[in-house]
Order: sequence, then C-alpha cells, then structure tokens
Amino acid sequence: LAVMSLAFVGIPAAGVALGMKYGFAAYQRARILSILLPGKYEERDYMSWMAREALGRCRLVGGSGSEFFLKTETAHTDFVFLNLLAGFGILAGILVILLLACLVGKVFRISLRQQNQLGQMVGVGCGLVFCVQILECVGMNLGLEGVRSTLFLPFFSYGNGSAVVFYLLLGLVLSVYRYKDIPRKQKAGMHRKTFS
Repeated sequence: LAVMSLAFVGIPAAGVALGMKYGFAAYQRARILSILLPGKYEERDYMSWMAREALGRCRLVGGSGSEFFLKTETAHTDFVFLNLLAGFGILAGILVILLLACLVGKVFRISLRQQNQLGQMVGVGCGLVFCVQILECVGMNLGLEGVRSTLFLPFFSYGNGSAVVFYLLLGLVLSVYRYKDIPRKQKAGMHRKTFS
C-alpha cells in the first residue's frame, strides 16, 4: 500500500520536476509556478490578481459595482462565487458557504450511519466530490489558489454537464439513504421487495 501511494505521488511529481527543468517552455513553467505559489507570481496570473482586486471592493451587503467579472466569459462557471460576492455582498457569500457546508455535512452523516459498506463508500465518495469542488472553487475565487479551469460550485455554476453530475451525485446519496436499513451481511436473494 505504501509503495502504491508513493507511486501515485512520486511519479507525477518527478514528471513535473523534470518538465520544469528540461521540457517545459517558459510560459508553461510560469503557469505551474503561479498555481503552486499563487501569492508570489501574481503578475503571471492575471485572473487571480483580478479576483483579489474585485474581492477588495466587495461590501458587506449589496453590490460592489465591480463590473469586470460580470463581463468575462467564465463569470457564470469558474467565478460564480466572486460574482455572487460582487453582486450581493459578503453576507450572501457566507450564507451560500454555510448552505453548502450543511449539504456536505448531511451527506457525510447519511453515509457514515449506513449499515452496509457499499452505501458508506458510495456516500463518502459523493461527499468528497462535493467537498473538493466547493473548496477548490471558493479558494480559486478568493484568490487563495491559482486559477484552474473546469471548477464548478455545486448547484450554482452554470453548465449542463456540471449540473447533471451534481444532481446525479445527490441522487446516489438519496438512494443510499433510502436503503439505509439493509443489514451489513446478507445472503444474496434474501431481501426482495414486493410491490402491491
């Protein structure tokens, strides 16, 4: 197990290190450094710098008048949380984060109370997907991380693919909750529902 985890971390890290030294062009090295060290390489990451500028103009309640992000092409997907802060204020952003945190907490609570192991694994996996997407998207919008593409804030970002995936994950969690009373060890064919 330790060898497998070392391989999953070591091989990509070695590839990036070799690429940084020998294979990548200057703009590729700059992009990787701006992702790994977002505060140090702001001049190379324009969108992250603009996110910090727009965040500095946000008010506690109400719009900030920051029109830049409302005009960008990623305003409704990657920077939806920053647009929410700019349009409705910091309190609205805190409310959204609290609602999403309650959703993730409920998903993990449902998952960890399952009697069957498959339900636990499916539920925890769905909860981790929600959690990682929320943390990555909010961190990117607040300028804590470098800008990456294809990050969506669950149930807020626009896009047919992301909406379908998040609703599918939520449906899996609801299915896990529905069958919460199935015992851990059960012989095949013993539990059949009859519909009348």
